[in-house]
Amino acid sequence: MIRIGKMSIAIFAMIISLILLILGLGVKDVDVLMASVLVLFASVFLYSLFEGKKNIVFTAFLVCFFTFILGEWGIKYLTGQEWKQIFDNKVIQHVLVCVYLSLFAIFLGVLCGNLKSKENTMVDIELYKQENKKYENAILVLFYITVVFNMAVVLEKVFFVQASTYIELYRTYSNTLPGMVYKLAECNDFMLYAFMTMLPDKKKAKLPLIIYFVIGVLSLFTGIRGTAVKVTILLIIYCLFRNTTDEEPWVKRKHIIIICIAAPLAIVFLSLYNSWRSGLTANYTGFWTEFLNFFTTQGGSINVIAYEKVFHEMLPKTNTSYFFGPIISLYKHGFLGKIIGGIFNQEFIEYAKNTIGDALYGNNLGATITYLVMPQRFLSGIGLGTQYIAEAYADFGYVGVAVFNFILGFLISKCKFVYFKKWYLNVFIIYMIYSFLGIARNFALNFLPVWISVWNWTLVMVILLLGKIRLKKYGGINDEGTVDM
Repeated sequence: MIRIGKMSIAIFAMIISLILLILGLGVKDVDVLMASVLVLFASVFLYSLFEGKKNIVFTAFLVCFFTFILGEWGIKYLTGQEWKQIFDNKVIQHVLVCVYLSLFAIFLGVLCGNLKSKENTMVDIELYKQENKKYENAILVLFYITVVFNMAVVLEKVFFVQASTYIELYRTYSNTLPGMVYKLAECNDFMLYAFMTMLPDKKKAKLPLIIYFVIGVLSLFTGIRGTAVKVTILLIIYCLFRNTTDEEPWVKRKHIIIICIAAPLAIVFLSLYNSWRSGLTANYTGFWTEFLNFFTTQGGSINVIAYEKVFHEMLPKTNTSYFFGPIISLYKHGFLGKIIGGIFNQEFIEYAKNTIGDALYGNNLGATITYLVMPQRFLSGIGLGTQYIAEAYADFGYVGVAVFNFILGFLISKCKFVYFKKWYLNVFIIYMIYSFLGIARNFALNFLPVWISVWNWTLVMVILLLGKIRLKKYGGINDEGTVDM
């Protein structure tokens, strides 16, 4: 009865949001439309919380959705500031309809995904652990080896930014280490995710997870905040997931209290950090002001949806597709693309970032929009970033926005750290979770290339081979679920 009562609140709020949407569209009042979007977000967020453990990833996604998309306009609207000064009402109406449609479609996708989930299709965790125990140590060794190269690549960028500026990272930075170093560095995330899918015990997992967190925090010194934020959220939801797989909880009540206290402090720090990375003096204006300022500075991705509408008819036809940009890029510049290009005598040009070629031929909406809005600043290294809702609308209109967000919601509902019986498929699920945390300001299909990467599947083959060798050398798995030595 209590659960029904809680869900009734979310459903009632959703009905109110729909009424406000219809009213706002009828009288063409963007303030009413903004209210409808915020009420809808609140209702969907309540649903994610009421469903509890089932929707941990969905809740994290919604936090990121608000931060990167609704943050600027939403906070200014709620605090009585001017929020619609840049664009005319027609463009703002379009943006809010897109956001409302996205949220509602995501909710429906998650709802359908949850309804189709059946307990008898869940993986037997204990059996899963036992079957994959033979890979655990090999993966851990590979993680420790590749983490050295990953650290070297991150430190290279840190030293570069400290010697120049954050903007120069996008303008003039180029790799100086041997090519194999970067390839091995790329393996590090894969090895960490593979180790996570093994469901190691808490004591064994502690050091690798701490190292992963430290590298994420270290990336802050390159001026990039998103990596540290996504790494932190990923680790939190993984530890919450492990509460459901282990008898001893990974996240206790005291940990939740610490997170609740630390989160606002971290947000204020990141708000001040934004000034520092831009070369300005961080001017502390009060805890609450800095807290809200974080969301108003991070929520600029919604402007990309607006700019796409403004310049929709001016988007260059030389860009084949924005929505399928990551796939096109992988085809042209990936391992298989080079082979196919060689067979058909095709030369695929890879354009440098923040160049006219990138804007006109790179299938990157963020590059194209920035070039159209502020060409000189784009060429000097500034970028607005891309936006998945804007990409869907650019290629397929409102139908594309609705359909993709429904699929996105359905996929999010399936994002469990152990969803498949095969560990390597779960590795790609973790990649998807990480990608979905940043999709609000990224490519719509940014999560797909990892599934079809020749390099990733090569790593899978290597680990499977090592597991087979280990099992052959040391024997089977005993009753305690460990490999006989």
